[in-house]
Amino acid sequence: MSLYFLLHPLAGLRHLALDEWSDALRQAGHEVEEHTLRRPDAPPEETSAVVAAAIARRKPAALFAANPLVFTLPRFFERPEVAARPLVCFWFDDPYRPLTRWEREPGFLDALRRPFIQHRVWDGHWRTWLAERHGIASLPIHLAADPARFRPLPPPPDGKGEEVVFIGTLASRTAIETRKAALSPVLSKAARQIEAAIVGGPLGANPFALVESVLAALPSRLRDEVEALSARTPDALLALRALAWHLGKNEVRRRMLRAALRAAPVTVFSGNLEQTQAGAGELASLVGEGGHPLRFVDTGRLPLADLPQLYARGCLHLQGTDPQSVAGGLPFRVFQTTACGQALLTDVKPELLECYAEGREIACYRTEEEIAPAIEKLLGDAAGRQALAEAGRQRFLAGHTWQHRVGEVLGGMRS
Repeated sequence: MSLYFLLHPLAGLRHLALDEWSDALRQAGHEVEEHTLRRPDAPPEETSAVVAAAIARRKPAALFAANPLVFTLPRFFERPEVAARPLVCFWFDDPYRPLTRWEREPGFLDALRRPFIQHRVWDGHWRTWLAERHGIASLPIHLAADPARFRPLPPPPDGKGEEVVFIGTLASRTAIETRKAALSPVLSKAARQIEAAIVGGPLGANPFALVESVLAALPSRLRDEVEALSARTPDALLALRALAWHLGKNEVRRRMLRAALRAAPVTVFSGNLEQTQAGAGELASLVGEGGHPLRFVDTGRLPLADLPQLYARGCLHLQGTDPQSVAGGLPFRVFQTTACGQALLTDVKPELLECYAEGREIACYRTEEEIAPAIEKLLGDAAGRQALAEAGRQRFLAGHTWQHRVGEVLGGMRS
């Protein structure tokens, strides 16, 4: 068995996927140490030197990170005790934002391109973007789930009558308007056009592509203004893209829920600690009249350890993928739902169908018109629904646990 180091960029800043990855390494019998490069009580050169000394002393087989903020200390990776040590960086998020923000920082891109580094990116679209934009090669990876935590559980006593369940958030109108208010006048104009394109476009339209097309169609004078603003303040365009992301996510999930309510009652479990999600009243207003009741449960303060209990609710779970997942980027919920033996009805990303067989292990929709008939069919066929759920669980157990990801990554390092 081997020793591995996990690198955290800041004290207190953790990454859920890296936490689950470290648990899987320990379950496989490996030793894991966690180290932080920046702490509030000392300069980063001092704290990173302590980590480098630990690497020299303990000689871990590899380093793991899941936040590009670690590369904003490029001199750390130039230290001889660190430079020759294999490093795996996981990307379970949109890399556009951190790279655009820090690409002008001296040494940042060089650190990302260091020898003995392997980038694992969870979406094919972003793998291509990294290669074409920055010359950074990467390999695929998916999220996963721990079958010891996420497993079939008996339905709760208060869950009687629940059928269709959605676990996820829509941004509140206050959160959306706050983002809009922070934009410059020219970007505010672009934001209105982007929002109109998202609302009027097909289900799941790529909001990032819409940002590019709207900006490209601006009059030359305004395009020049946007380019000057971008050069002066890179975060300005990042703010516009972040707004488009939230608008796109809201529109996918709004249409999904509206269509689902034509077929059956839906219970939404939604929340975050910041309370930036749409609440019960706003959600009902966003979705509109659907023919069946919508029930809202605020889970913003639900302990993470209790999350598996939500998957025991209902008998059919809905999924509307976050738009930063373009080609793949499959969310935790896909793996957690199937791990818990629940039937899943989800929108389609190309890489999803490499993981689960449509119609046999998961059910899929591509347009909002397909959602209500699919729900009616699944709710009306208990045996077929249970067969789908069981096949999805078996596919999860056969290929999508964190132990499988450990095998993939460590095997790739050895080869």
